[in-house]
Amino acid sequence: MAEKLFTTGKVAEILKIPKRTLQLRIKEGKLKPAVITESGRYLFNEEQITQFKNAQTRNQNAQTRNQNAQTETANRKRKLNYDELKEKAKTFFGEYLKNKGIDISRHFHCINPAHNDSTPSMIYNADNHTAHCFGCGKTYDIFNAFSEDTGIDLNDKRLFDIVYEWCGIANQKPLQKKIQNKVKPLVDLTPYFNACQKYINDVDFIDYMKSRNLYDLDLIKNFHIGYDFNCRCVVIPHGKYFCTRRYIKTWMDKNGKEHRYKYLSGADMQLFNEKALRNEVVFITEGTIDALSIIKVGGNAVAVGGAFNFNKTLLPILKSIRNKPKFIILFDEDSAGLEASAQLKSALNVSGFSTIEKFLPKLENVDKTDANLLLQRDEAALKKFVTDSIVEATELKNQSVQEKQSAIKMPKINLTTKDAVPSCPIDLDLPKQFRYTEQGIFYRKKNNLILAFGTPVVITKCFVNVDEGRTEKLEIAFLVNDKWITKIVDRTTLYDSRKIVTLGDFGLDVSSSSAKYAVEFIQYLVKDNRRKIPIITAYTKMGWHNDKLDKFITPYDSNDYIVDSNKNTFSSAITQAGSFEEWKKAYKEVKKYPLVRFNVACSLAVPLLNITHCRNFSLYTWANSTAGKTISALFAASAWGNHKEMVRNFNLTTNAVEGIAVENNDFPLFIDEKQLASKNFEAAKALMIIEMRRKTPSFSYGDISRNKVSA
Repeated sequence: MAEKLFTTGKVAEILKIPKRTLQLRIKEGKLKPAVITESGRYLFNEEQITQFKNAQTRNQNAQTRNQNAQTETANRKRKLNYDELKEKAKTFFGEYLKNKGIDISRHFHCINPAHNDSTPSMIYNADNHTAHCFGCGKTYDIFNAFSEDTGIDLNDKRLFDIVYEWCGIANQKPLQKKIQNKVKPLVDLTPYFNACQKYINDVDFIDYMKSRNLYDLDLIKNFHIGYDFNCRCVVIPHGKYFCTRRYIKTWMDKNGKEHRYKYLSGADMQLFNEKALRNEVVFITEGTIDALSIIKVGGNAVAVGGAFNFNKTLLPILKSIRNKPKFIILFDEDSAGLEASAQLKSALNVSGFSTIEKFLPKLENVDKTDANLLLQRDEAALKKFVTDSIVEATELKNQSVQEKQSAIKMPKINLTTKDAVPSCPIDLDLPKQFRYTEQGIFYRKKNNLILAFGTPVVITKCFVNVDEGRTEKLEIAFLVNDKWITKIVDRTTLYDSRKIVTLGDFGLDVSSSSAKYAVEFIQYLVKDNRRKIPIITAYTKMGWHNDKLDKFITPYDSNDYIVDSNKNTFSSAITQAGSFEEWKKAYKEVKKYPLVRFNVACSLAVPLLNITHCRNFSLYTWANSTAGKTISALFAASAWGNHKEMVRNFNLTTNAVEGIAVENNDFPLFIDEKQLASKNFEAAKALMIIEMRRKTPSFSYGDISRNKVSA
């Protein structure tokens, strides 16, 4: 029989306590749920309810015993004049507004922190320490302001305790000590995250991510982003114990206020993408959506979860990291964001971190621009902003006199590719006029850096084709998503600013505006490293390649040479696969058929013709359609590679046959289905060309329904 479980609402009804009180007990760890559902709901069993009832009874008895003592304490407190205490607290309203970054000059219009103002609409009165907002029509004092900040009602005694504590006019040390000694229990949310990831194919999730220009499967997979189907919210984990839950549609609380985010009860706030702190340059944003936007265009970013939350999410972690990243603060440009940005910069500088503040480029008809909005409107502009900011942060120098002097005497220059990027597959000397980093390659022009490539690029090999007058190709390697990708490219493509941009189709970050400097970098890199770049021989033709007949060229793996597969389309079919023993076993089964045995013998004899000084020959099979002509050809071709690609058909022109014959030098040529021959195919002429232009024989397979062709 399945265990009976109860929701928090049902438990509150059984215990006859408010649901809010029950939720508080859960946060304090006094009642732990038996099950956490995929949507984040808590469920309890009957045994837990019984235990809580007993504890509730004991607490009621303890409260009764202490009630008299509390009454006496309350009587002593009444001796304090609370009216005077309130008036004294009101005088701190001006200081409160100053801490908010608001100018409180006498009778001066200023921004109302309670709502988003585009123009100053509030006047502060220093005589009675109040402020009146003409935007919303409200009059504020320090108690109204704290009520707006905390959401606590003006009649709640807790609000007065908080205000008095902030003003420093009430002794709240015992209360502080009690709060500090509380240990908040953490709930592992991994099962919840795994459940949410099952719904990433939901239409609402896809539409929302596309509207944010964040629908990138690699991004979603790397950060374990999911979708809570029941609550209709996007779930972005910060770690095991916390996540951002962004509702697709805003939800409204009891007071009629709309919200976009909602946190799971019992969760403890954590920094988003903590592993990014291992990098050299890191962006700091307020929200996770902005951090993901920076990451999508190639930056490294963390999110503190709100303007002033850096005190509990970021600063405590920095003490334990080994490296010293350079930080770029990218907070919102409202009053809270500007104040928090200044405080964070000061705290980071005191801790010895290099820090700069940056602001995003403005968008038309938009008052406040954030990273995600810029990603939606102009992804290229955000990418350029991130790249330029990284370069600026990388160039930051420490302010100590000793490092300044050493920088003047011996400027640090990355002399080789591995000095700059340790994962680089080859160590080459770098051109002095270029800066080589993991974020890209930059041309030094006076005091400015101009982007050449958006990723590190290097030449790994040079291929010299001896069959085409020693023409050259270059193998380039470039970094994409932390992986080095190689591509063999014509030298003329890399040396032409109009052609090099076509490599963007393969993932190389180069544009028409940066192509000029990209070509210049490649030219100097090759010139300065002629002895370091390995030179590999390339062949277009296969088979025997010199008079002594001691070099037989095949497209199989070789460290000495390659077959230029772009010119030789046949070479891709010559490949090794499967087991030779299995092939021999199959041949034993079919060699009892003379046609198959004769075809295989002729096929294997081809490379021996030049060695034995034998003439070329053509084998033509003419028989009924069920005689096994095609299967014989396929089995004979399987001795060399992919038989399905090696066997051609007669639907060719005579010139095409000549070209294929040259490519197949010293390898057999298989042509099947003569009944498919085109009008432009002259069989007799094709055979003559094969005999005169090739050193190897051909195998053709006709049909009795067509005219006979002599071999």
